[in-house]
Amino acid sequence: MKIKRYSFLVFLFFSFSSLAQWKLCNGPYGGLQRAMLFKGTDIFVASSGGGIYRSSNNGVTWKPVNKGLSNFTPGTLSLNGSTIYAGTDGGGVFVSTTNGDLWTNVSTGLTNFYVGGIITDVINNKVYAGTMGGVFVSTNNGINWTNYSTGLTTIDVRSLVICDTFIFAATYGGGIFRSGLTNNSWVAVNTGVTSNYIYSLAYSNSTIYAGSGNKGVFVSSSKGANWTESNATLNGLSNNWVRCVTTFGSKVFAGTFSGGVCMSDNKGASWTIINNGLLNRDVLSLAFNGSILFAGTNDGGVFLSQDTGLQWNLCGLQAASTISFTSVGNSVFAGVWGNYGVHVTTDLGNSWTPLYNGISNRTIRAITHLDSTLIAGSDGGGNIISHDFGKNWVPCDSGFPTPYFYCNSLLTKGTKVYAGTNYGVFITSNRAVSWLDISTGLVNKSVRALAFDSVGLYAGTGGGGFYRYNDTANTWTASNTGLTDLTVNTIYATSKALFIGTAKGVFVSTNHGLNWTALSNGPFNIYTYSITGTGNLVFAGTGSGFFFSKDTGTSWTYSNTGIDGIATIDIRAMIISGNTLFASMYAGTVWTRSINNLLGLPNNTSSAGETLSPYPNPFHVSVDFDCRKFGTPGEITIAIFDLNGNEVRRTRSTSNEIIRVSRDELQSGLYYYKIIVNHIVKEKGKLVIQ
Repeated sequence: MKIKRYSFLVFLFFSFSSLAQWKLCNGPYGGLQRAMLFKGTDIFVASSGGGIYRSSNNGVTWKPVNKGLSNFTPGTLSLNGSTIYAGTDGGGVFVSTTNGDLWTNVSTGLTNFYVGGIITDVINNKVYAGTMGGVFVSTNNGINWTNYSTGLTTIDVRSLVICDTFIFAATYGGGIFRSGLTNNSWVAVNTGVTSNYIYSLAYSNSTIYAGSGNKGVFVSSSKGANWTESNATLNGLSNNWVRCVTTFGSKVFAGTFSGGVCMSDNKGASWTIINNGLLNRDVLSLAFNGSILFAGTNDGGVFLSQDTGLQWNLCGLQAASTISFTSVGNSVFAGVWGNYGVHVTTDLGNSWTPLYNGISNRTIRAITHLDSTLIAGSDGGGNIISHDFGKNWVPCDSGFPTPYFYCNSLLTKGTKVYAGTNYGVFITSNRAVSWLDISTGLVNKSVRALAFDSVGLYAGTGGGGFYRYNDTANTWTASNTGLTDLTVNTIYATSKALFIGTAKGVFVSTNHGLNWTALSNGPFNIYTYSITGTGNLVFAGTGSGFFFSKDTGTSWTYSNTGIDGIATIDIRAMIISGNTLFASMYAGTVWTRSINNLLGLPNNTSSAGETLSPYPNPFHVSVDFDCRKFGTPGEITIAIFDLNGNEVRRTRSTSNEIIRVSRDELQSGLYYYKIIVNHIVKEKGKLVIQ
């Protein structure tokens, strides 16, 4: 491969705009996917807590479409022509005529705003909404609603379905009710129904199916006059708690609590369990898009099957709240809240792989690495360790007072790992074979954050403030002078200062935590969850979005450009990987941003779109050298020199892949580099650090 030489003119072709704002990652995957709807080639999913998501490529990628929503817990979706209806928990009904790009609340006339089901009567141009306060009908696309509950003795309605000239209501506590579409008169139709708790309804080929909370599926071919019970004991259902039912031709599918998906081709006389590849078997919603079956799960994302359930594949959805990160080479690992475990990306967030095997408690609060070994802390399930990059996990709790502790923070320093837990601080020096309690002096043992600087170890607690560790005396001392809030969520150490994020914003100390000063600009008096940085750059993730400083915290810039469509810009965790900053939102999305473009620096892309090496150049955090062009060498050395010819950095590798060199404490300016292969200089060039 010919080595390119660069001149000043090359930089005229560099692009400043392609990564000049935040970019949504496709994952990690999870969330409570309670309802699905198909409109043309688009898929819409109602994700409780994350709002509504849309995919235009059969679930390969997803985009949050929440503009106009004031309630982000949708539970039901319905379509009437080109109009989409969304029913929420406590927010009433929202409507979109712009394919989800904009939503408008249409709840006038509703007396209860917890909407369990919406269905449209196309023939009579009516829309029905089932709420916890009964059934309501609209004849003007939801602009106004009228109570339609006469005779409905149980008004907690969970699902609606239309069968010929009748509308059926599934209720929580009263079984099944039926009314005519033109006369507001409900009657209970529970002959053969042995459960009062009905969650879902479906209709196909003159047959109605009802999923119950404790008795399986009820089947009626007589428009509700009589029902036949189909359950786990007699008919082979995997679980009698059926959250959702749907149909495809002569087949009916049931999504169950913890039992996955079952299929019957004989109206429930017998069932086949179809869970191959279904990693999460708590199924909340089922729907067909053509012949492709989609399953929305509880804390496990969306799965699809192209063979009516014989094989499932995860197609993902970004509704899992990531609360911790660690980076190993080009791999970024995410510890995810809920039941999602650990996810990994090797392509800057474009795709994520869940890593569940061996994890009993999948709510991951903290994650770190020691070389290629991963250690993760859970929410009440102790610590776990993986020696194969997350493929398999085992507990590593020896030395803790109980295996059911909460690990909020993990910190690697050399060959040691520190754990901040609800029982204090623990240390391991033998790769987590055993842990030692080093909590003496901690009055408040609810440790949320840990950090090192050149002086020592520090801990932030939930209510006890900031602590400094005396390594000689093996004891902690509180150091809260100047703090007006003692909830310390995060600590970030630079060579010049310590930063902590609290419920009242960011505080800074220039004397290793002895005294603290609140910021007077930027993230001051704003709940701050995460702080990270590199060199003079400091990033702060807050309950109001993203702030960054180019001068070690003296001045700050607020920068949320490109983050849209989510419930709230509430940043919980951040990590830097190469030239990319990852940030996770409480709403369940992860976003990335190029640090170079954040600073207004150019991308290293030529006018022909070819990536140049070293990349990026100029750089701020780290620079990558593509050494694949040298074949399979015995040894590669990358040496960096200052303008006086002094060697300031040397990196060795036996890999012919991409070698990353971090800036660390190198000052801004012009440098030279050499790439030495088997003791022969193969390439020379210039580097610019901004």
